[in-house]
Amino acid sequence: MSPRAALGLALVATLICGAAQAATFHVAASAAQGGDGSPARPFASIRAAFLSGRLQDGDRLSLAPGFYGAPTIRAAGPRDAKTKASGRIIRDVVIEGEGDPRAAAALPDPGRGAAWLGKVVIHQAEGLTLSNLLVMPRPRPPEPAPAPIARADDGTPLPLPRPARAKRRGPLVLAHRTARRVALEQLEMRSAPDAEIARWTRGVDWRRNARDGIRLDGPDGAARGNRLTGVNFGIQATGPRAVVENNEIDLFGADGIRVLGDGSRVHGNLVHNCVATGSGNHDDGIQSWSVGKNRRAGSGVVRDVTLSANRIFEWDRPGSARLACSLQGIGLFDGVYENLTIENNLIVVDQYHGITVMGGKNVRVVNNTVLNRRPGPQARPWIMFRAHKNGARFGGNVAANNMAMKFSLPDWTLSRRNLRIRYPGLVIRDRSAGDYRPRPDGPAHRAADPAFQPPRDLNGAPRPASGGDLGALESGD
Repeated sequence: MSPRAALGLALVATLICGAAQAATFHVAASAAQGGDGSPARPFASIRAAFLSGRLQDGDRLSLAPGFYGAPTIRAAGPRDAKTKASGRIIRDVVIEGEGDPRAAAALPDPGRGAAWLGKVVIHQAEGLTLSNLLVMPRPRPPEPAPAPIARADDGTPLPLPRPARAKRRGPLVLAHRTARRVALEQLEMRSAPDAEIARWTRGVDWRRNARDGIRLDGPDGAARGNRLTGVNFGIQATGPRAVVENNEIDLFGADGIRVLGDGSRVHGNLVHNCVATGSGNHDDGIQSWSVGKNRRAGSGVVRDVTLSANRIFEWDRPGSARLACSLQGIGLFDGVYENLTIENNLIVVDQYHGITVMGGKNVRVVNNTVLNRRPGPQARPWIMFRAHKNGARFGGNVAANNMAMKFSLPDWTLSRRNLRIRYPGLVIRDRSAGDYRPRPDGPAHRAADPAFQPPRDLNGAPRPASGGDLGALESGD
């Protein structure tokens, strides 16, 4: 046997042995202390499982339905009995809930239908995955009516003014910088039950009650397939090489997604229904900015980020849009931004900034559709390139194959086959029915420059090699 073949067999054997050693341990919020993780004697908490000494790299924790409080997860084993040193990090552990979190969120007691956590803070972890969990603070009981302490001239009791509630601070899931390769998958997240969110009819209600959703500060973090409802900021990924994909953020009061780390990817997300809270934040569907050594915005460089196949709708709920904010689409205002790709995004907002890049260097903005959410001719939103706020201009920027209500592209940006939409009905199939594909008889059909188009559209449909349609979607004809 050759040395190469022997090495291959050894690697296969190692993988097989590792898979065979992986075990599933059980956790139940109602269990007694001292369990061993078996179905008959489950651990009483996530912390108890990590401190049991039984978990190994790659093991799985199965959480039975119930309320688990607001755990701080440190994926470290028990301390050394002699030296008292911290236990080693147990890598690649999967914490997965049983039940249906989305259905459970509507129950009077969500813990009867899913593993329910009030919030989660993660320290000292590597390769940890949280999956199929409901993350929602436990509803607080209604405040009692204040007791009267004075009377009017006619003897009518005068109640005390109702005190303002303190804002519930901190994200629902926070992964600190010491948490590496953390993955959050298929989480059902909300600041409160739907019935309570429906009662937030004023901006002050949102400012007091809406929580931030996800914050990933460590390297190589991932948020995949999560659903966030009734939050303030949606997903914030500040660490390098983050992946934010296929999430839904519905009813949010600030920015939908923030991505600051080099080498990050934001793909396939649905960001919709931005609420005007009066907080003073300029709300963006997706936002990024650079930070230098002085920690000031616009003083550094963000590199190698991809924003692709995202859908951003300022408001798409049926009925009144009275609560709708004025949402910006993709706002990149504080560069430098180097080697960014912005492609196949569908943006329907009422603000001026559909896609704005200030301080771009080798930035590609290709095959995006940017529309106003209001029907008829509009002069916004636009696709815009501008110099850095310090006046610096950089080369290598491209805007090609886009459709928008307006363009602002300086002569130092390469512009190819961009279509300004004056009358959307002549270009888009049926926006009232949610069909944003180009009309096959319209000016966007087969008008793209193939040298700049991505190989597939927003939905994954292949683009003709000879040149597909302008914008994020192929017409299909």
